[in-house]
Amino acid sequence: MPRYRFRVRTADGLELISEVIDPALASSGAARGALGLPEWSSSDLSHGDTATLRVSGAGLEGRQVKFVVERQDGSGWVPYREVLGIVSGGVASADVDVQHPVVAAGGSTEDVDAASMRVSCSLA
Repeated sequence: MPRYRFRVRTADGLELISEVIDPALASSGAARGALGLPEWSSSDLSHGDTATLRVSGAGLEGRQVKFVVERQDGSGWVPYREVLGIVSGGVASADVDVQHPVVAAGGSTEDVDAASMRVSCSLA
């Protein structure tokens, strides 16, 4: 597969040359040195489960990633947990314990609606 390098020249004559870019990584959304979209280990979790959060991090080997988990509260989103992972083999992962807010506050697991959660990530 072909690989590419880009050359940029500024008006004052400065020239910069990029690293070699692999189109397979670029087309998958996992550009070198950038985090991909975070994923949950499962879309169907219950109170007390442990979910694994994952994100691709090509070119970020050894870097720390902060996963920020939020839960929906009415019409907005509120912080739930922050966990850290380290990029290893091009992927960062971290575990988070999932607790339904009603049950965590002492309510019953019976007759509770599903709680919506979302995750974002950034380099720590």
